[in-house]
Amino acid sequence: MKAIQIFEHGSADQLTVTELVTPKLKEGEVLIKVEAISINHFDILSRKGIYPKMQLPRTLGMDCAGVVISSTDLQGRWKGGERVLVLGETLGLGGPGAYSEYVNVPANEVFSIPDFLSMEEAASIGISCLTALYVTKYKLSDMKGRSVLIPGISGGVASSLLQFCKLFGAKTIVTSRSESHCVSAIGMGANYAIKSNDPNALKQIQEQTDGKGVDIVLNAVGGPSIPFSIQSLVQKGGQLYLIGTCAGKDVELNLFQILIKEINLIGCNFGSLLPEERGNIYQEFLEYLRQNQFHIQIDRIFPLTEAKEAHQYIESGGHSGKVILKP
Repeated sequence: MKAIQIFEHGSADQLTVTELVTPKLKEGEVLIKVEAISINHFDILSRKGIYPKMQLPRTLGMDCAGVVISSTDLQGRWKGGERVLVLGETLGLGGPGAYSEYVNVPANEVFSIPDFLSMEEAASIGISCLTALYVTKYKLSDMKGRSVLIPGISGGVASSLLQFCKLFGAKTIVTSRSESHCVSAIGMGANYAIKSNDPNALKQIQEQTDGKGVDIVLNAVGGPSIPFSIQSLVQKGGQLYLIGTCAGKDVELNLFQILIKEINLIGCNFGSLLPEERGNIYQEFLEYLRQNQFHIQIDRIFPLTEAKEAHQYIESGGHSGKVILKP
C-alpha cells in the first residue's frame, strides 16, 4: 500500500511516498480502507521534530475516514463495508498515522459516519470540530453575552471555535494576518475582525469592548500571540484558554501582568479524553450538524501523493478551513 512517511525531521520536502505492507490485524482491531485524511497542525509539528519522542521513520496523520475491510473485534461491532472515522490516540501517536491507503486501529476508537456526511467532511471532524465543541461547551460554562477573542482565524480549530461562539451567544473578535481571512470570518458570523499585524490592534479591541478588554481568549495558536492575548483581556479575572501551539510552544510571559489582572490560564487538550468520551462529544456534534447549526469548512483537497504540496499550502497561510488528502 502507498503511505507518506518521514525519514528525517524537517521541511515538507521530508514527506516521502513509500510502499508498505498492508497492516495485519491484531485481536480487537479494525482494518480500514482510508478514503479521506484531514491534515492537522500537529502533523506539521511532528514533521518538524517538535515532538522528539516519536521514532523515525514515521507515518503522519491523526484524522481519517474510510470503509471497514475486516475486524477482529470480539464484540462484533464492525462489519465490512461500514463507513467509519477514527477518534483515538493510536493514529499518529501510539502507532502509524493516517497518511496511507489502509490503517488498523483498536475497535473502540472507530465510530460510524451518518449518511449525510461525505468522507471528506467526516475526516475533518476529529481534532478541529470536536476540540472546539469540547472547549466551548465543556470547558466554558456560559458564553452568552461575553466577549471572546479568537487569534489566527484561518485554522480549522479557530474557525470551528468561531461557529460555536456565535451559536452560544458570544460577541466574537478575530485576528488574522490575511485580509481575506478577516473578510471570511465576518461572513461566518464574527462581530469584528482585525489584522494581527495592525499596530492599533489592541486599541481596536478596547473600542469594541467599551474600553474593558475581552472576557475570554480562545487561543489555538500559541507563540507570539500569547502576550497579545494577555494584553487583550479585561483588567481583572479574564480567561485565557490555550488550545494549540502551532506558532510555537516557547514564549516569554509577563507574570506580573498575569498576577495583577488575576488572569486564569487554562489548558485544553481534547487528546487527553478517552475514546468513549470523544465518542460522546462526537454524537453531540452530529446533532448540531443535523440541525444545520454548524458547517464543516473544507478549503482544498489534495491527492495523498501530494502531501508535500498540501503541507506547503498550509504553511503559506493561504488556507481557510480544513485541507484534505485523498488516497
